[in-house]
Amino acid sequence: MNMLNSTIWRWLLPALAALAGLLSLAYIIPGGPRDWLAFFMSQDTHPGLFIIMMIILPLFGFPISPFLILVGIKFGPYWAAIITCLIFTFHLGIAY
Repeated sequence: MNMLNSTIWRWLLPALAALAGLLSLAYIIPGGPRDWLAFFMSQDTHPGLFIIMMIILPLFGFPISPFLILVGIKFGPYWAAIITCLIFTFHLGIAY
C-alpha cells in the first residue's frame, strides 16, 4: 500500500504544480484565450513564431492537438501537412 501511495504522489504533485503554474499565468498574462488565438491567427504574426512555439511547447508537455488544428487554419492544408510532418520528425527524434 505504501508503494501505491508513493506512486500516486510522484505523479500528483507535479501535475498540481503545473496546474498552479498555468492558473497563475492566466492572471499574469493580459487578455484572454480569444486574444491569444486572434494574435496567432493574425496575418501580421510572423509564421516563424507559430512554428517555434509548435516545436518547443510540446517538448515541455503542452498538447500538440491545438497546434495541429491551428496550423491547418493558419497555413492551409498543403503547407500544414509539410510543417506537421517536419515537426513530428523532430519530436520523434528528440523523444527517441
